[in-house]
Amino acid sequence: MIMIVDIVGFTPTYASNLLMIFGIASVVIGYITIKFLDFNNKYIGMTIKYVVRLGLFILTILTNNTIILLVTIAYLKCLGDSYQHITESPYINRYKGNEQLSFNNLREMVSYFGRGIGTLICGALMIYGYKYNFVVAAIFLALQNVFMFMARKNLDRENDR
Repeated sequence: MIMIVDIVGFTPTYASNLLMIFGIASVVIGYITIKFLDFNNKYIGMTIKYVVRLGLFILTILTNNTIILLVTIAYLKCLGDSYQHITESPYINRYKGNEQLSFNNLREMVSYFGRGIGTLICGALMIYGYKYNFVVAAIFLALQNVFMFMARKNLDRENDR
């Protein structure tokens, strides 16, 4: 929100409404993705979500263009929850009953902890400009992509046995 207000020049009210619209769009796109765009090859879905995101980060860093910044933010907000079932459900479904609830709680706690650290890092980097936020995000996303594809490949190997 700070980027939209400070860099693009939107009013806080307009930026809040825009983020709310992106949130609603995220739910709709997530539903459409699960219902109609669930590819048999899970690697296609992961590529759509994460590799395109990484490309947008790099494009935002290199171009320093506010329109590309808005497109990147819109993509992040609108496609944040879509394809999440591909990366999380295989691991959640490994557990049964009460263990599944415990795993979900632990996963959510780690997720919030990670978001808190990310927010702290982003706040500290805002002094230097928004491009540095995207540099750090691109590094973490590249590492996440490597680990995600490795985990998915291990899961596919286990399922083939």
